[in-house]
Amino acid sequence: MISICRLLGLPALYVSGHQLGEGGTHAWVEVLLPAADGSDSAEGWPLDPTHGCAGDLTYLSVAVGRDYGDVAPTSGSYRAGHGGSLAARKEVFVSEITYFD
Repeated sequence: MISICRLLGLPALYVSGHQLGEGGTHAWVEVLLPAADGSDSAEGWPLDPTHGCAGDLTYLSVAVGRDYGDVAPTSGSYRAGHGGSLAARKEVFVSEITYFD
């Protein structure tokens, strides 16, 4: 989706984060679209090609970049003489909401 948007001349970013109620990490695209009022300003829209919908408040951004390589949710390596496992836990709560005009 990022490539198609860029081919059409629409700036697009890869967003890595979480979608509440979905479990693990998730990713979607943020596309910069011209303002609906025809002015020179632009608006960013979170679009989720996986679920075929626009993002909403259940989409929690963790990192934004040009592509997956910029914002991979985990990276690195570990070597040991014994087996291991990777576990993750997340907790989400609203601490403050600020509205801008």
